[in-house]
Amino acid sequence: MPPKKEKKDDKKKDDKLVESPEEKLQQEIARLEGEKADLCIELNFLRNKLKERDAANQSLENAVDTLNLQLTKSTQDYADILEHKEQQLKADEVRIRDLEKELAALQNELAEANKRADGLAEADAQHTEQLEAASGMVEEKLQLEEAVRKQDAVISKQEAELGALSEQIQTLQGDLAEANVRIGDLTLKSSGTTQLKILFDEPWMVAISRYRLNGDTPAHRDGNTMNCFGGKLLLVYGGMLKVGSNAARELSPLQLDSLQWQRAIGAKTIDFLHHQSATTVARTKMMVFGGQRRDEILGEVTILHSDTMKWVTPTIRGSNAPQPRHSHATANAREKVFVFGGQGEVGLLNDMWEWNMDTMHWTQIAYYHSLGGHSTEPPCARRNATLCATEDGKRLWLYGGSNGQISLADLYYFDTESMMWSQVTLTGPIPEPRESHCACIVSKFLMVSGGIQRGGEACKHLADTHILDITAPNWECMDEGLWINSLQVQKGRPIISCFHGNKLYTLKPNRDEKLDELQILEFSLPEDIERMKNEKKKGNLYIEKLELLDEAVCTTNSIEVAWRPPTKNCDRVLNFKVMMATTTGVVKDVYQGGQTACRVNGLRANAEYVFCVKALYDDGSFLWSESKSFHTRT
Repeated sequence: MPPKKEKKDDKKKDDKLVESPEEKLQQEIARLEGEKADLCIELNFLRNKLKERDAANQSLENAVDTLNLQLTKSTQDYADILEHKEQQLKADEVRIRDLEKELAALQNELAEANKRADGLAEADAQHTEQLEAASGMVEEKLQLEEAVRKQDAVISKQEAELGALSEQIQTLQGDLAEANVRIGDLTLKSSGTTQLKILFDEPWMVAISRYRLNGDTPAHRDGNTMNCFGGKLLLVYGGMLKVGSNAARELSPLQLDSLQWQRAIGAKTIDFLHHQSATTVARTKMMVFGGQRRDEILGEVTILHSDTMKWVTPTIRGSNAPQPRHSHATANAREKVFVFGGQGEVGLLNDMWEWNMDTMHWTQIAYYHSLGGHSTEPPCARRNATLCATEDGKRLWLYGGSNGQISLADLYYFDTESMMWSQVTLTGPIPEPRESHCACIVSKFLMVSGGIQRGGEACKHLADTHILDITAPNWECMDEGLWINSLQVQKGRPIISCFHGNKLYTLKPNRDEKLDELQILEFSLPEDIERMKNEKKKGNLYIEKLELLDEAVCTTNSIEVAWRPPTKNCDRVLNFKVMMATTTGVVKDVYQGGQTACRVNGLRANAEYVFCVKALYDDGSFLWSESKSFHTRT
């Protein structure tokens, strides 16, 4: 209230012209109405600013949520790289929370201002206090506008930082995915082993290597076949998926030099097959006989040329031909294909037929049950057995299979000159009965690997490899195949394997039933080891592999590795490249040059590092060594 004037002044005022009370009241009301309108305008302006502030704050919260979701996808392997950025993000989040608190405080202040504005309209007597409050709100408004301008600048800067961080995260995620793939490949390669085993009282060299397969990876199918051509090409043919639908394709080539699955364009037959036989003949051809197509058992012959991937259906000469069958055994001996047993339309079979590749003619082989006082019975009818021919083609060895109820472990050989079967009495650790396995004969040894063992409703997957000295005969175990216990293989579906020379190729399915891993078991016979010793003494040792030596010079912060280059085409090697991988997923080149050793410094103490060497040739080709891991000292 304005201070009261003295009575003397009042008397002087009374002497002057006095206005009427109604006019004074109208003037006061008009003045208060004007002030009220000004306050309402200011109040609406502040409310609009508050809405803009809320929208900006919501946008900031959405951006922060998006950043948090993206940051959670980063892996621990890049924690060292992202640590600094994460600290900045945490600081930004702290600033955002502080701004949210300031916004809440401003909202409370605006609510109080609204109440004061309503009080001005209702209480005319307190107009002086309301004017002072309005003056204070104007000052707060200016301060708020200044704070909003500063906050807009901070938000713009944070948005730019968030955009840069998003790009960095996407780049790091791509690098991480690529590094994980490379680390997986190096880890798989480094899991290979080389062992010297004593079999039949003689030294055998057994090397196991594993590789990741890329390309158009096929599915693991039941009743398919796998053949090797020249040690450079694997062909997986036929089979069926037990999930209801047929296989998407039936012929899958795998190039062993590039480890790439390919699609055989134009190589499909009329329909898919399963439980057929596929025999390698004339090095580049694959003869397919029999099999099953849906519910129909077939007796057809088709030939695939592996060099052109073209199918040919030969014209059969003569009317004599084996009855349709599947799950039979075949062997190639001196350009002739022998077929034994299998599942016919009316039951199991134990007959034998001969297919002549030159005349395209079938001949049934008649068994002699006695000759020169020696008598024997042919093997019982069976399916899923293996038939192997000796190098001279004079004997065919039949092993295992199923009689329709249980798996078998018996062994027979058929003399192609006397036309008689003989059962072999076995000694040594006899392998478990099996069917759907693979087998071959190298020198005087019968190799048997994989398959499944059935007995009633029980079914056991096998991955072991056994050797039989057919001159003794005596069994020895080369590899127990314990890795089969770590695979999730569908019941009743055997692992796909095949022999080629002194190598056993095995395809392993992943959890999605895709064949994305190749294991190669390579064995060296005692005579091969002796020959290498003699050649080494003469200085003529012929080495095809690039070998990373097992011994390395390790200190607390450095590792020195060395490698033995191959003698094959050694004059065409341009240089060597050394790759190193850490347990955190970092893969990098640590050396490139013509030396056969390198030293890597600046490593962490008591840490594991995986090394692999690559030889680069003048024609652009390359050769990788097996990966090996070394530890720095503490």
